[in-house]
Amino acid sequence: IARNALTDHHRYRERFQIVNNALPEETADEAESPDIRIQSKRINDALGKLPKQDRELLSLATGGLPYKEIAALLDISEANVKVRVHRIRLRLRTILNDEVE
Repeated sequence: IARNALTDHHRYRERFQIVNNALPEETADEAESPDIRIQSKRINDALGKLPKQDRELLSLATGGLPYKEIAALLDISEANVKVRVHRIRLRLRTILNDEVE
Protein backbone atom coordinates (compact mmCIF):
# COMPACT_ATOMS: atom_id res chain seq x y z
CA ILE A 1 0.00 0.00 0.00
CA ALA A 2 2.82 2.38 0.91
CA ARG A 3 4.68 1.71 -2.33
CA ASN A 4 1.54 2.33 -4.38
CA ALA A 5 0.77 5.54 -2.53
CA LEU A 6 4.29 6.79 -3.05
CA THR A 7 4.22 5.80 -6.73
CA ASP A 8 0.92 7.64 -7.22
CA HIS A 9 2.36 10.66 -5.44
CA HIS A 10 5.40 10.79 -7.72
CA ARG A 11 3.34 10.21 -10.87
CA TYR A 12 1.08 13.08 -9.92
CA ARG A 13 4.01 15.41 -9.23
CA GLU A 14 5.76 14.46 -12.50
CA ARG A 15 2.60 14.84 -14.56
CA PHE A 16 1.78 18.20 -13.01
CA GLN A 17 5.34 19.51 -13.41
CA ILE A 18 5.40 18.52 -17.08
CA VAL A 19 2.17 20.42 -17.74
CA ASN A 20 2.83 23.51 -15.60
CA ASN A 21 6.58 23.28 -15.06
CA ALA A 22 6.03 23.90 -11.34
CA LEU A 23 3.72 22.91 -8.51
CA PRO A 24 1.37 25.56 -7.20
CA GLU A 25 1.68 26.19 -3.47
CA GLU A 26 -1.67 24.65 -2.55
CA THR A 27 -0.91 21.49 -4.55
CA ALA A 28 2.51 21.15 -2.94
CA ASP A 29 0.88 21.34 0.51
CA GLU A 30 -1.71 18.73 -0.44
CA ALA A 31 0.94 16.45 -1.92
CA GLU A 32 2.92 16.48 1.35
CA SER A 33 0.23 15.05 3.60
CA PRO A 34 1.41 13.43 6.86
CA ASP A 35 0.52 9.95 5.57
CA ILE A 36 2.64 10.41 2.46
CA ARG A 37 5.56 11.72 4.53
CA ILE A 38 5.36 8.79 6.95
CA GLN A 39 5.17 6.28 4.10
CA SER A 40 8.04 7.98 2.29
CA LYS A 41 10.18 7.84 5.43
CA ARG A 42 9.41 4.15 5.97
CA ILE A 43 10.30 3.34 2.36
CA ASN A 44 13.48 5.44 2.48
CA ASP A 45 14.53 3.76 5.73
CA ALA A 46 13.88 0.33 4.21
CA LEU A 47 15.82 1.27 1.07
CA GLY A 48 18.70 2.38 3.28
CA LYS A 49 18.95 -1.15 4.62
CA LEU A 50 19.58 -2.52 1.12
CA PRO A 51 23.09 -2.68 -0.34
CA LYS A 52 24.02 0.29 -2.55
CA GLN A 53 24.15 -1.89 -5.68
CA ASP A 54 20.60 -3.10 -5.04
CA ARG A 55 19.32 0.45 -4.45
CA GLU A 56 20.87 1.61 -7.71
CA LEU A 57 19.39 -1.27 -9.72
CA LEU A 58 15.96 -0.73 -8.19
CA SER A 59 16.23 2.98 -8.90
CA LEU A 60 16.96 2.31 -12.57
CA ALA A 61 14.09 -0.17 -12.84
CA THR A 62 11.51 2.02 -11.07
CA GLY A 63 12.75 5.11 -12.90
CA GLY A 64 11.25 3.82 -16.11
CA LEU A 65 14.41 2.56 -17.80
CA PRO A 66 13.57 -0.61 -19.76
CA TYR A 67 15.15 -3.85 -18.51
CA LYS A 68 16.87 -4.22 -21.86
CA GLU A 69 18.70 -0.90 -21.41
CA ILE A 70 19.56 -1.70 -17.79
CA ALA A 71 21.02 -5.01 -18.94
CA ALA A 72 23.14 -3.22 -21.54
CA LEU A 73 24.37 -0.70 -18.94
CA LEU A 74 25.33 -3.41 -16.46
CA ASP A 75 26.57 -5.85 -19.11
CA ILE A 76 24.29 -8.65 -17.89
CA SER A 77 21.33 -10.44 -19.46
CA GLU A 78 17.86 -8.97 -19.41
CA ALA A 79 16.63 -12.08 -17.57
CA ASN A 80 19.26 -11.49 -14.89
CA VAL A 81 18.03 -7.91 -14.44
CA LYS A 82 14.45 -9.16 -14.02
CA VAL A 83 15.50 -11.76 -11.44
CA ARG A 84 17.60 -9.29 -9.47
CA VAL A 85 14.87 -6.64 -9.42
CA HIS A 86 12.34 -9.24 -8.33
CA ARG A 87 14.57 -10.43 -5.48
CA ILE A 88 15.32 -6.86 -4.38
CA ARG A 89 11.60 -6.09 -4.25
CA LEU A 90 11.01 -9.22 -2.18
CA ARG A 91 13.76 -8.15 0.26
CA LEU A 92 12.31 -4.65 0.46
CA ARG A 93 8.84 -6.07 1.12
CA THR A 94 10.27 -8.29 3.86
CA ILE A 95 12.02 -5.31 5.48
CA LEU A 96 8.82 -3.25 5.39
CA ASN A 97 6.73 -6.12 6.79
CA ASP A 98 9.24 -6.72 9.59
CA GLU A 99 8.93 -3.07 10.63
CA VAL A 100 5.17 -3.38 10.95
CA GLU A 101 5.33 -6.45 13.19
